[in-house]
Amino acid sequence: MSEPSFPEFHATLQSVATLSPTVKQFTLLCTDKHYQREAGQWIRVARKMDSTIHANSFSVVSAPRAPGHIELAIKTSVRQPLIRWLHESAKPGDTVAISNGQGSFCYRASMGLRVVLLAAGTGITPFVSILRHIADEVPDAQATLVYSIASRDECLYCEELQQLCDGKRLRFLPTLTQPDHNWHGHTGRIDIDLLRQAGLDPHSLYYLCGPQEMVDDISAMLLEHGIPEQQVVFEKWW
Repeated sequence: MSEPSFPEFHATLQSVATLSPTVKQFTLLCTDKHYQREAGQWIRVARKMDSTIHANSFSVVSAPRAPGHIELAIKTSVRQPLIRWLHESAKPGDTVAISNGQGSFCYRASMGLRVVLLAAGTGITPFVSILRHIADEVPDAQATLVYSIASRDECLYCEELQQLCDGKRLRFLPTLTQPDHNWHGHTGRIDIDLLRQAGLDPHSLYYLCGPQEMVDDISAMLLEHGIPEQQVVFEKWW
């Protein structure tokens, strides 16, 4: 069997930052002028270690205004050699191979100007890219982000999202699924009441990203309450 090939582009690791007890942010720089991606897309990252090419796919957190500036929020894993290397050994100056932006899970202004983003856990990552893009590049768009998290210390980018969303053009509705007496916001999983607060508008685009069960359940709720199937865009991970 032939060895898999590297993705087309190369990038240098610029910095590593801790976002939560299980997630780190890795900032990469690709200087190739042909590199491109869109808000919400994922990329393939690869590195040769011990004579074997190891690769994984990750949603990009950064907005596409400067496509070669790439931020990835990656949850630790002992089973994935590349992720383990990133979390335990990677340092600024190290290089990896990367692909262009991939997949149809993306946002462009031509797709619609009213957007509802529904995330659970690390499914938030493509939505940070989309919200940053809308805030900077699409002044006519309105977006609401509903974010289900297990605990406050696993709320990725929450401070930025709260500052970015003014409650008018951009709205942020986090909900906590585990008990916390110091939490005064929404609690429980994303349900129909929270979807109504986000706005059940059949003309809006609904993006879903998270575990398969979450995506399936919310897709069914949206369809049951009059959202056309073609207005629902999803990405599952498990």
